[in-house]
Formats: sequence, C-alpha cells, structure tokens
Amino acid sequence: MAFHREIAWISGNPIYPAIVEAPVGRASACGHSIVPVPGAESLTLAEHQHIIDATAQGHAGEAAICCI
Repeated sequence: MAFHREIAWISGNPIYPAIVEAPVGRASACGHSIVPVPGAESLTLAEHQHIIDATAQGHAGEAAICCI
C-alpha cells in the first residue's frame, strides 16, 4: 500500500489518493488479498519493481505503460 500511496502523492492529482485508497483499504480491512490468484504475487511484484526502476531512472513514460 505504501507504494501506491507514494505514487498517488507524486502524481499531484488530489483525487488519485482516494481512488487508490478505496479498494486496497477495503480488502485489507476484510482480510482479503489484493492479488487473489495463486502465483500472481510474483508477477505483481515484478511489475511494481519495473515501475520503481523506471521511475528512479526518470523514465516516467515507461513506468506509466508498464502494466497497461
């Protein structure tokens, strides 16, 4: 969740944090996994790492299209 909160803050969009918070917060409160498919965690983590790496290197466009 910290990853998503940081991206929301960086975006400067005042609506984005609420959009990010809603589904993740609800799932966490109910004890549900955000990634319900077994084995999908590794793919999700790899996608997130790609976004982090692209952002750190100043390649915002690459980070933005990573998971489209």
